[in-house]
Amino acid sequence: MKKLLLALVFIFSVSFASNAQESDVKAKETTYKIKEYLSLDDTKTQAVYEILVHKNKTVATEPNLDEERKILIRRKFDKKLESVLSEAEYKKLKANKTLCFEIEN
Repeated sequence: MKKLLLALVFIFSVSFASNAQESDVKAKETTYKIKEYLSLDDTKTQAVYEILVHKNKTVATEPNLDEERKILIRRKFDKKLESVLSEAEYKKLKANKTLCFEIEN
């Protein structure tokens, strides 16, 4: 019985760790694309990365979110992104539908 319990704990911890790594990798890839597209400096790039990691982890830890809650989370992180970027950078980013889709998903 103890072995079964230990095995279940191990499986859950491994799956949680891999999910966290996936969100970090996805955030890095998206941040790199945004940096290249907007020619961001290192400070803004780091801020964008932290926003995306936080968003991905928030969504990943709550897999059963209803659509309304997901929209609220996206808006919250969109506002954070808007505060980091200049108005021109934010408008340029919003004009790129491919990057916007990556950020939202």
